[in-house]
Amino acid sequence: MAPTSIGAHYLTQIWSGGTVLSVIWFLYRWKSNVFARIVTGKAIAGADRERYLTMDRLSSIGLLLLGGMAFAEACGVAVQSILTVGGIGGT
Repeated sequence: MAPTSIGAHYLTQIWSGGTVLSVIWFLYRWKSNVFARIVTGKAIAGADRERYLTMDRLSSIGLLLLGGMAFAEACGVAVQSILTVGGIGGT
C-alpha cells in the first residue's frame, strides 16, 4: 500500500472528526442559549427554574456522551462493539 493512500485515510478521519466536533459545539451552544433565555424570563421562578436548569445539565451530559461516541466512530473506533460487549458484561 502506498504511503499516500494511508495519509488520505487519516485525512478523511480528521475531517470527519472535525465535522462531528463542529456540529456538537454548535448544538451545545444553541442549547445553552435556549435554556439561558428560558431561565432568565420573568415568568419562570422557583421550582420551574430549577427544572429547566436540571434539564439543561442533563441535556449537556447526553449531548457530550453522544458527541464523544460520534467522534470516536468518526475516528475509526468501533463504538458499537464496545457497547455490545459492555452490555453483555453488565448483565
